[in-house]
Amino acid sequence: MLCCRAIDLVFTASGSGVYDEHSLSNAFRDVHTGRTHITQNWEFNAITYGLIALRLESDNPLLKIGSPIL
Repeated sequence: MLCCRAIDLVFTASGSGVYDEHSLSNAFRDVHTGRTHITQNWEFNAITYGLIALRLESDNPLLKIGSPIL
């Protein structure tokens, strides 16, 4: 979240437009895209992490014993 606020301040202060070639525009887009990605959502992932860390059954169907990826 701090990274998003920082890039917002720099982007606004620079007055740069949203151009594909501009490195600041790329950083702005990348940071905001990463922030909204499901793997970066701590509230969503903390429950699953806690369950696994405590050796309890996971609420994530992909992490259950016998699932296609385990």
